Parts: sequence; structure tokens; C-alpha cells
Amino acid sequence: MTPAGEPMADAYPLPSCPERATLVAVDGSQIYLDERATALYYLTNIGVLIYHHGADIAPECELDPQLFYLDDHIYAEGRLVNNTIVNTRRTKFERDRLAEAAWKCRRDARPLVAIADGPLLFWVGSEIPESEREQQIMPGYYMAMEKVRDIDHLFEGHAALVGYVDKPNSSYVVRLLQLLPPVDDAEDAEPEVFDGLADWALFGVTSDPLLAPGERSALFVQQSPYNQRYADRDPDLEITFFYLNTAMPGETPYLARVEVPMWVARNRELVDAVHALVYSQCQLYGRYPYILARADELAVVQGHEKRELDNMIDLALRRSGLAPDEKGEKPSGKENVWRASRERHSLAKGIR
Repeated sequence: MTPAGEPMADAYPLPSCPERATLVAVDGSQIYLDERATALYYLTNIGVLIYHHGADIAPECELDPQLFYLDDHIYAEGRLVNNTIVNTRRTKFERDRLAEAAWKCRRDARPLVAIADGPLLFWVGSEIPESEREQQIMPGYYMAMEKVRDIDHLFEGHAALVGYVDKPNSSYVVRLLQLLPPVDDAEDAEPEVFDGLADWALFGVTSDPLLAPGERSALFVQQSPYNQRYADRDPDLEITFFYLNTAMPGETPYLARVEVPMWVARNRELVDAVHALVYSQCQLYGRYPYILARADELAVVQGHEKRELDNMIDLALRRSGLAPDEKGEKPSGKENVWRASRERHSLAKGIR
């Protein structure tokens, strides 16, 4: 059995979608610190989209770019911050903005679903200075989760926090199966039969998938020391998850992992709403939630925007009598990622 009392072998059909709902999504991007640049800085950019499901109201878009250039920002323990530190800080900023946007919508139509791109189970490794990890990053992350939980507890209920993991390679359920006793206690059972398998091999095989389009798995709890820390902080914050086949009927299975905290997992009506609304969003965009795709488009920093920002910095230095050195073209290590052609907010105008 799972935390919601669901048999783990069952598939759960697509529930009816709520007539009205409020969905909030965030995604983030960054410009990493470049030691060869004229001025040392890094930038994070958080895109927020508020979607009013079932209402004739246009989505609300918000953009939160922040430029970091003070010594306290760009140095950690006497060294320039690396990409891992920037990524960690950006993730924490994303959760802060998600909680703030959800709080802003706390009196809007329910259910209220705050959805982030990526897992909710976030932990910080030893690459992050201990003082920052233990005093800022993780306490701030927990507080953002608690802010969404407080909306559920204090304002009419039905508020959920969701982490959406596209094309997961996790093997949490496979490892759970390895712990089960062999059928009929067969002496020749081989527990290694599951070695190397990911969960999608169980739920999303193409020939006879366990999950039909729109169906989800049972809810599971990831057994790990990191998740135990969430539970120790507050039992409501322990992370659970289910797998969801986001494909349309007749299509090849397409598996996503949907993570929710324990306060959501205990509420079957709220789990059903998350299930139905996430699947509905995936059908709008093609197996990936529309609201997350739009938040990503808001957040991404295009190459021309970085050049515009660098030009602004160079101009500011020249006006201050600090002429930057002439530098040649620097190669970019970023992959070319397809983005839909959309009218977007101007990044440079919104930097704070």
C-alpha cells in the first residue's frame, strides 16, 4: 500500500477535470559568471505564468530578472561562484517566486495548483558552502513549501504544490520491487532481474503499458535520507510521487513523474484535481504542460539579450571613466534549443 492507501499495482483512470481552477507555474534561466568578462556578474531570470482554467481571462505573465555583481554575490568562501552555486540559488529563487505567486492567487478559483519544472525533492550538495546551505538555501526552500501549504490550510483548502519531471529516468519503484519477497518463496528467484531497469520500463513500455493514456500510477514515497529531512522538518512536506502517461489515446506512451507533498497526497480529491489538470495542460501543448512551456519561454535569456546587457555594462563603465578592454568573440557552450516564436518581455528593461 502507498501513503494514500492505494494498491501499488493498480492504474488510476483519468478523473473529471475541475470546471474552474487556478494554475501557477514558474521556470528559470541564468547567465553564468564569466571570469573573462569585462565585469564580473551573474544573472537569474524567473518567468511566472498564472493560468485561469475554465475562465475567459488571459494568462498573467510576470518576469523577475536579478543581476548579481556585489562581492557577497559573486564570491563564496573566497572563490568566484561556480555554475552549481548559481543553479542552486536560482532553484531557490524559483520556489520563492512560485510561493509568492500562489499567495497572490490565494483567493482565486480553486483548486489552486502551483507547479514547478523539475522535482520537488531538492537537496544541496557539498559544493555549496555549509553556512549558505544550512542557513539560507534549505530553510528558505522549506519556507516556500510551507507558504503554499498554509494557503491550503488557511484559505478554503484545495491548494497543491507540484513538481513536474519530464521523461524521468528514476528507478524508485523498481528498487521497491527488489525488496519484495520472491513469489512462492522460490529458491531460484533472481533479484538481479530488475538491475538496470528504470521505472518507465514498468509503466511506459510501448507494447503493453501498465498505464493507458491519461492514467496514473499509485502514489509512492521516495525512501531516501533527503526525503526524511523533509519529513523531520514537517510531515506535511515529505515528498510523494506518481507516474502519469501524458500521451493522447492511440499514441506511444509518454511518461512523466508528478511529485506532490504529503499534505496533497492525503487528500484524494486534490490528487484527482492535480492528475486531471496536469493531463489537461499536457494535451494543450503536446505531452508537456502548456503552462510550464510558457513560463520557460518567459524565463529563457536569449543571446541577443545577453549582448544587450553586456553593452549596457560596457557603456556604464565608459561613463564612469573605466574603459573596458577590447575582447574578441567568446565561444558559447550553450546548446541551440528550439523555442517557439513568441512576443516576450524585454529582459534588460526589467533587471533589478
